[in-house]
Amino acid sequence: MLAAAPGPRPGEYRTAPRNPILMHHIPVCLAALLGAALSAAAQPRVIETPRLRFELSPATGQYELADKQARVVWRSNPRQARFAEATLNAGGRQQRVPLARCEVREASGGLEAVFAPLPEQPEGRVRVRIRAERDAMLTMAWEADKALGVESVRLLDEALWTTDRSQGYAVVPVREGLIVPADSGLAFTNRFG
Repeated sequence: MLAAAPGPRPGEYRTAPRNPILMHHIPVCLAALLGAALSAAAQPRVIETPRLRFELSPATGQYELADKQARVVWRSNPRQARFAEATLNAGGRQQRVPLARCEVREASGGLEAVFAPLPEQPEGRVRVRIRAERDAMLTMAWEADKALGVESVRLLDEALWTTDRSQGYAVVPVREGLIVPADSGLAFTNRFG
């Protein structure tokens, strides 16, 4: 004859015996879910038109812009991963800061990248909207919180870089135009706009 285990007395609570296998799997499952969520947030975000494909990495700000018809890809600055560079006016002094790590979310027919360029002002944001237009082109526009004192933003910073090894050159739209080979040793700086 089997006897039932006595129940708890009034005011006494009993818990089920712990299953060591189950207790081991819960932290592992939680870690896997957290890792998957972080990995998904770090995945490059993409926006495409029939002609162009733009990819942005939230983790670093690195980007790629591909012309599908010409089969050409332009990548971000190979020496410093960033999407853009902002010039801020902090107390009458100009300061250049990279716009690199960001939060990227879908917004009205495109993407919105949100940057917090100053660690000492974590609430100060620069937002860049990237939209696919009807004519198969991409448009980019930025806005910033006034507290940051943003004077300018260089989007797609150093996007059209080339090297002497690839025998590249730059075409500069000034006067009648200049062609500057990457191996020429010449430096050219001009601000348009």
